[in-house]
Amino acid sequence: MTKSPFHPTRKASLTETATERLRAQIKTENLSPGDPLPKEKDLCIQHDVSRTVIREALATLKADGLVIAKHGVGFFVADPSRKPLSDSSGFDLGNLKNVSSVLNVLELRIGVETEAAALAAQRRSPAQEAHIQECYERLKLALESEELDSAQPDHAFHHAVAEATNNPIYVDFLDYIIDAALKQVFDTGYGANEARRLDKIDILLSEHREIVDAISDKDADRAYGAMREHLEKSATRFRQLSYHRSAT
Repeated sequence: MTKSPFHPTRKASLTETATERLRAQIKTENLSPGDPLPKEKDLCIQHDVSRTVIREALATLKADGLVIAKHGVGFFVADPSRKPLSDSSGFDLGNLKNVSSVLNVLELRIGVETEAAALAAQRRSPAQEAHIQECYERLKLALESEELDSAQPDHAFHHAVAEATNNPIYVDFLDYIIDAALKQVFDTGYGANEARRLDKIDILLSEHREIVDAISDKDADRAYGAMREHLEKSATRFRQLSYHRSAT
């Protein structure tokens, strides 16, 4: 029987084990930059873990610069010559299990993503417009199905807007913020899941729909305002969710 290339010497968590096995898989299979990883569902079967574990493992490898994500396509082996943003000197989002730290991140996102939405409205290509619309539909499907996690399609939507700026730094910055958030607050409600837990799905979808429409109409001012309103309301929902938790 073939042995796994990873042999933990201590009792590791499922996520830690899956992360190291994925590292070993990339190395032992001699995958090169640009080569695709197996689909998420196939990785779950290979490593006998849940999707949550695989997503956390992939988020860790992405933050380490070992893989890159192409939303709607999958994960690919990264080019090691490209230094990941997470290696930047001294940049730390803090402990995102702390409510105030999450709100600080949301405040930072407001400053960056409002400008990204405005630029996307000015610069988006027809293909990028269609991709933003597709990401919205996937988010809608996830939110309306209790069996699907809505965090990933929510992040994919914001990633698609960043891509439509045609400025790769917006994409890198947003991916770093999302990766850090996923690693620390995967189950706290950060992102679209906070609306589901507060029974405000229709409101959240309306916010995203307004962003989509403004970008489609190439209305930069409206896109800027729609993204700002969405992120400010996200902060309000997160405060409400945190208050409900502390009160129970």
